[in-house]
Amino acid sequence: GENCKEKYIEVRRSPQFIVDLLVFLLKKYLKKFDKNGVFPNSLRFISLAPGIYRLNKPIRKFKPDIVLVPDNNVPLYFLKLSHKTKIIWLSHNNYLRFRSSPLFSFFSWFDIDFMRAKEIKALKKAHAIISPSSYMIEENKRAYNTNLPSYVVNNFIFPEIIESVNKKDNSVNCPFSKKKFCIYIP
Repeated sequence: GENCKEKYIEVRRSPQFIVDLLVFLLKKYLKKFDKNGVFPNSLRFISLAPGIYRLNKPIRKFKPDIVLVPDNNVPLYFLKLSHKTKIIWLSHNNYLRFRSSPLFSFFSWFDIDFMRAKEIKALKKAHAIISPSSYMIEENKRAYNTNLPSYVVNNFIFPEIIESVNKKDNSVNCPFSKKKFCIYIP
């Protein structure tokens, strides 16, 4: 590969009172459906919304060719990217898997269904799915009924690759050409 010139996007954090207000309103809304439920996924989703939404402008300005987004907390739901940008969904969570687990019985099923609905809507923006296992690829097909191309990329970390990185060199050995830009949203 060629060396990619690193660029950084700086985004200011959303005011905490906005996050607190959104969380308060969502709690009130969710309690209508399940008075005893615990809603950790939905509340995390809405608390991250202002910050993710604020990424739209700098990302569009940056004009990435590829954006990698995780399924956890569904940040893609709030992103409005150029139609030229290829979006890769990194699937390692899949909320629906936890619905029938006895270990998570104290969580609200409404919470899981709420998040699954957000995932389905967000997946319509994606161009492909990457997952760490064949099992997760099958779970995605079952949960989302999607025809997106799906690829397994194992989560292996090889010590020799980590040791080969020159800590004094700020450039990155990148598999894309210098003209391709990729953004990963953690």
